[in-house]
Amino acid sequence: MDASPLSSRNARQALDRGARLVDIRDADEHARERIPGAVNLPLNRIAALPRDECPVIFHCKSGMRRAANAAALAAAAAGVQAYILEGGIDARRSAGQPRVVARSHSRSCGRCRSRRVCWCLRACC
Repeated sequence: MDASPLSSRNARQALDRGARLVDIRDADEHARERIPGAVNLPLNRIAALPRDECPVIFHCKSGMRRAANAAALAAAAAGVQAYILEGGIDARRSAGQPRVVARSHSRSCGRCRSRRVCWCLRACC
């Protein structure tokens, strides 16, 4: 089954009707910036997508990763209606739509000592 493109506005309507939003980016990308309500299921674990009647909306950063892995996404969503969020999270950012963004700091808290930038999401920084 091929996934149909879906605008952000139409995606919101589909989510209101019970669709599942799946972020196929890596966990660290999802932690830094995500769409509220999105479930993180990176491409290397996409086969673990729950098999139910729920329509699925896949998204990535810009749409390139999703396009390059269309066959794997279609196989994971076999049997349910699948959509792709046009432009990914970049399009939502450009349109000023809601996102959850981690606080970034040039100094490090104790947990993130090995990094140059702290992404730990804690208020201690």
